[in-house]
Amino acid sequence: MLTIEIDDREVIDALAKLQRRVTDLSPVMRTIGAACSSPMPTGANWPRKTAR
Repeated sequence: MLTIEIDDREVIDALAKLQRRVTDLSPVMRTIGAACSSPMPTGANWPRKTAR
């Protein structure tokens, strides 16, 4: 009888780490929040809206 054992712990760990990074949007939201709460430079206008 032939027995094959596969040690996939590293793969499972890497996939779990990737999943945590994709589902945790806190860093992105903090960056967006900081950008939204900072005042616009003096004399700056909102960009013109383009036709779709």
